[in-house]
Amino acid sequence: MPDPHTDPHGHSTRTSKFRYLRYFGDYWNSPVNSHVLELVQLQPHERALDIGAGMGPAAIPAAGILTQGQVVAIDPSAFMRRVLGIRRLWRRGRRRIRILNGTAESIPVADGSIDAAWAVNSMHHWASIADAVKEILRVLRPGGRMLLLDEDFDHPEHKSHKPGQTNPHTMPSEEDLIDLLNSSGFSNVAAKQSTVAGNPVRRLQGEKPG
Repeated sequence: MPDPHTDPHGHSTRTSKFRYLRYFGDYWNSPVNSHVLELVQLQPHERALDIGAGMGPAAIPAAGILTQGQVVAIDPSAFMRRVLGIRRLWRRGRRRIRILNGTAESIPVADGSIDAAWAVNSMHHWASIADAVKEILRVLRPGGRMLLLDEDFDHPEHKSHKPGQTNPHTMPSEEDLIDLLNSSGFSNVAAKQSTVAGNPVRRLQGEKPG
């Protein structure tokens, strides 16, 4: 999910909660999040981690897959957590969704307790990608998998791209990200550029050695 204090363009939303309404559809039900769940290939018994879960566009459908498991949804925004908590009330799988205050650099779960972790449109807002990667590796079980996916808002083919617009969240190159995951201890590291719902995305994935 996008940073709760910025919209997809990096503009501040701190001044009013009503500014969430402009991008409510993406916060509520995003095809990018659906695509991530397909790639992660959750199994019914697994414990999953949604980093920057927001209003739950991935956590809510994930709970429907994890019939014997659990999805831990973390987000630093109290507002987003409240909305997800309310949204959870009307779901049959509500007990399989655990909502916690947390960031990618400080994940409030035990070592080796997660089978699959993902983050959508979140990585470019992290204070330290290096610290976050180490933290994700810590919480993954041996053989656990990670998938990070960000829309490329700077790409000229992105629907929201505006020529000359300044992006305050510059991402490292794919080569640097691959080197970071490898040096942090991940295996089967891969980076890929593709298109989801008509927009270019950057995908980074890896596994914790078993």
